[in-house]
Amino acid sequence: MNTDYLRAVTSLGDEWHLSAVYLPSVMRRTLRLLIRLVGDLRSSMSLLSDTDCDAVDRWRTQLGYPPGFACLGFSAWLANNDTDDKTVVLSGPPLNISRVTAIYAALTDCQDLFANLSCLYSDVNSTSFSRRPVSDFMRTLLETRSGNFSFDNVTRRQVIPAELCPTAVDHSCFTARSAAAYVRVLSAYVTVHLAAYVFYRAVSVPGNDLIVSRSQSRLALGDGQYGSGILEHYADAASASSYSPLVVTYNCYDAILAVSNGHWHCK
Repeated sequence: MNTDYLRAVTSLGDEWHLSAVYLPSVMRRTLRLLIRLVGDLRSSMSLLSDTDCDAVDRWRTQLGYPPGFACLGFSAWLANNDTDDKTVVLSGPPLNISRVTAIYAALTDCQDLFANLSCLYSDVNSTSFSRRPVSDFMRTLLETRSGNFSFDNVTRRQVIPAELCPTAVDHSCFTARSAAAYVRVLSAYVTVHLAAYVFYRAVSVPGNDLIVSRSQSRLALGDGQYGSGILEHYADAASASSYSPLVVTYNCYDAILAVSNGHWHCK
């Protein structure tokens, strides 16, 4: 049982929010991989704007898809998933490269991607995915999924258009008729579909899920990510001061005896 995972989920509230804090880092790495595969950002955004799932999914292995996952791009996912809001969204302005780029700029926390491509490489030297506080954009999508979002709230109503429209004053990509439907569709895509992709890459693949397998040495000493191993104890808990650095790492048998007060036995 992975206590680090339980601690993270408990502190954030649920697995949706755990995926949300990893999402910008995962999507930055995904776009970097896609750019490497196809040559440049515009070609990558063209694929993510394509309604054909195979446009991007041909690289499912390189992009690290979870089992059974398909249609990474927003346009392809929307084209292949019927919802009550789909017709309303598709009846509005077309989902061209500009609008789709704005979606991924918001998801990666990289505003104006074409002018600031370097943002995608801000964590290129990191060996693991980084976690960061959930943005207002992501929080709105999460609240929409949970049913706590009201489109009548003026502040919340402006968050999505402000992120996705070309300029702060030009909200032409939203109409009064399609705005609420667009937010609901985008919320489903991000907090259900992309969340599964993000969770798989950031949590499952590195082996940080709820149930994990660890060597005895990793259990004893820790993996260097979140703290010390679970088998570390003060050599003399009754007398060791709170400032004492002295610890002893028990082997499997000693550890069971130490934490069970003699009630468990090794066989």
